[in-house]
Amino acid sequence: ARAANAAAGAAAAAAVLTAAPAHAAALSLDELRDIVEEDFVERRYLVTGDASARAYDPQAHFADSNNDFGDGFQSWCDGVRRLFVSERCKLALTAPVVVNREARTIIFEGWRQVDVFRLPGAPHTPVFTGRTVLTVGDDGRVIDHTEVWDQSPSEIVKQLKFFDPDFDPAGFSA
Repeated sequence: ARAANAAAGAAAAAAVLTAAPAHAAALSLDELRDIVEEDFVERRYLVTGDASARAYDPQAHFADSNNDFGDGFQSWCDGVRRLFVSERCKLALTAPVVVNREARTIIFEGWRQVDVFRLPGAPHTPVFTGRTVLTVGDDGRVIDHTEVWDQSPSEIVKQLKFFDPDFDPAGFSA
């Protein structure tokens, strides 16, 4: 019962973060950068799906070097939650998050990541690196979220490890 209550509490907290606001005021690029950087550092949104809805257009497009996830902020967040064992995933920002006002983008210049999947054997990726480019619409919300990996998807897949519960790569804070 305690585990069920904890899971329900976590789901409720996630719903608050990802619920689209009824009337979102336009955000400046600097405000938006601060929100998405906090989502990365504090909420680890790339592996938890816990991103701030006010920062994203509800129909924002999501892609990475391996998949085009299509349009839909809530759909992407739900997919991330179903895909990863987030408490075992690793994520670290390795370079600044910068604003390009002319291009209306926010760029996570560098990050490191290890994904642990919700599959039998809990396979995990090796440490991989990349950058994320967020394109901002006229209303101050992200309309496109694209991860660009430094390694090819096939290189990462070839290095998946199964049944490795003690995996704890260096270079990630607790």
